[in-house]
Amino acid sequence: TGPSGDNISDAMEAILIAGGATGPITTTTDTDGDGIPDYIEALTDTDPFNSNSPNLAAATSIRSLQADYSVAGGSCVDLSGYQWIHVTDNTGRLVFSINPVGNNLGSTCWGVRIVQGSGSVRTSSDNYALNRNWWIEPTTQPTGFPVYVRYYVLNQEFTDIHTRLSSDGHTPAALEAYISNQVSLVKTSGVQSLEPFPGAGTESTLTWALGSYASNARTITAGYPSFSSTRMETNAITCLPIELLYFGAEADGEDVLLRWETVWERDNDFFTVERKNDWDLWDEVAEVDGAGYDADGRSYTHRDRPNSGAGTLWYRLKQTDYDGTYTYSDPVGVVWEPGQVWPVYPNPTQDEVSVRLNHELADQAQVRLLTLDGQSIPVQVRVDGALLRLTVGQLPTGLYLLETITPSHRQITRLWVNP
Repeated sequence: TGPSGDNISDAMEAILIAGGATGPITTTTDTDGDGIPDYIEALTDTDPFNSNSPNLAAATSIRSLQADYSVAGGSCVDLSGYQWIHVTDNTGRLVFSINPVGNNLGSTCWGVRIVQGSGSVRTSSDNYALNRNWWIEPTTQPTGFPVYVRYYVLNQEFTDIHTRLSSDGHTPAALEAYISNQVSLVKTSGVQSLEPFPGAGTESTLTWALGSYASNARTITAGYPSFSSTRMETNAITCLPIELLYFGAEADGEDVLLRWETVWERDNDFFTVERKNDWDLWDEVAEVDGAGYDADGRSYTHRDRPNSGAGTLWYRLKQTDYDGTYTYSDPVGVVWEPGQVWPVYPNPTQDEVSVRLNHELADQAQVRLLTLDGQSIPVQVRVDGALLRLTVGQLPTGLYLLETITPSHRQITRLWVNP
């Protein structure tokens, strides 16, 4: 054996290293990343550095959404040796490719289960599966090397599952990352069933590798130590009742204006707006109906009129599902000073604060930022329509005074800066 001591012979290592692999070679070395170890590809006369092997005519059609099909009896295939065998149905459509890798599997029957009327996606609870189960039943299970199987899936089928997940309110990764990281190849042992989700037997997840086929499909390649029903589905994807895009609060005259927006909603019954100051417990101040289900999300506003004196107020959202479960948003703070004419927000702020006037006054107004002892601090101010925007992110953390002067009004607002 070679220096790695893992049953890869010196001769095999020399052949693979001469072909371009980096030594030492182990049983998991996979130069082309196609899911088939280099030494297995060498044994099976497959180019170990070509991710598209085994080679197939690009014109070969893939069996995708045709009806159920299986072979039995005299139609089963004798499988042995080290060569790739491309298994097709009675119309010549490609179902899978298989290499026994020296195992004598004997007469091997197989089937494909497709649920009619389900399109390319079928579901069970929050599991979303490709509408195709594969079933391979050899006379003799593998006793040596794993048997490698390559399945073929149309790009559109992956897109369909991804789209369905998103429309149902789940949060899959972007398409390519979803295919690579959130798709599982699930094998069900101990039950002779081609039902989509058998509900019995023992399930295990196979290690697989992603490849490409022709211009419109992907390949999924995995090594099987034994055979049973196999399906392709998503990993469990956390599905929150909503995804909150933002939640903010700003002082607006005698009110605090609360705004929030969702990216999507699922089973969202209602929001509860809660408020507290620095020392009190949270109080419920309003209840706002949710959208229930909305794949595109919604925007919400609520005006709260606090009955407390000046100080910092904190707000948070409590989101409640139809089943009574709930979650909280992160709290947001606002410096509340009754009698303020010109809203100042966000307050507290990290880098920029705005004073909302009106278009007529914006060009006439003056603003100054002061320390608590009245010293003026130079800051950049720009007019943006009816807003005066001040850049304050360069200041040390602390409390400041923001003075706004118009021809008819002078306002001083306490501003908390926390870069």
